[in-house]
Amino acid sequence: MKLSPTDFFKKYAPYAMDTQNKYGIPASITLAQAALESGWGGSELTVLANNFFGIKVPGNPKWYGKSINMATGEVFNGVSQTINSDFRKYDSALDSFNDHASFLLGNKRYSSLFTIPFSDPYYFIKWAQGLKAAGYATATNYDTTLISMINKYKLTEYDKQAVIKKKILIAAGLSLVIIVIIGTIYILLKKDK
Repeated sequence: MKLSPTDFFKKYAPYAMDTQNKYGIPASITLAQAALESGWGGSELTVLANNFFGIKVPGNPKWYGKSINMATGEVFNGVSQTINSDFRKYDSALDSFNDHASFLLGNKRYSSLFTIPFSDPYYFIKWAQGLKAAGYATATNYDTTLISMINKYKLTEYDKQAVIKKKILIAAGLSLVIIVIIGTIYILLKKDK
């Protein structure tokens, strides 16, 4: 079902922020790609196969899951064409988001994107341009469309929220470790008395 931009981002931002924290892909890029590729969640591929990113069966890493054959629009040598392709089919949207991250990580042509630091003020622009240059999509304006969506909907705010969430989780983990160490020391000291 096609969602409004507000509802789409509210629903899927947690998945994008989690993949940012686990794999280093900016949430803004993931959300813009998901919105664009899925038609705001309403494309036939998304509805029938939970495929939010238009990922086809061929490619790295290899796909051993379910698939669905569908017509798709592609641009070859500047000419738009409709062809049939096999696309990956997922059990859930979360599976699609996680596989998108695995797909980017497992494919050497995207490896340079993971060297772009979040401290670079143009990181999301470089990611969008890098995805286009590496051939993620055949649309000639793929990168500028992603950049426009990120700016229009202020999607870099999700990148910032993901960073904060990660820092909180790290701090909570460290606090738990400190509590366990202090508790262990207390028990050991009490035994010695």
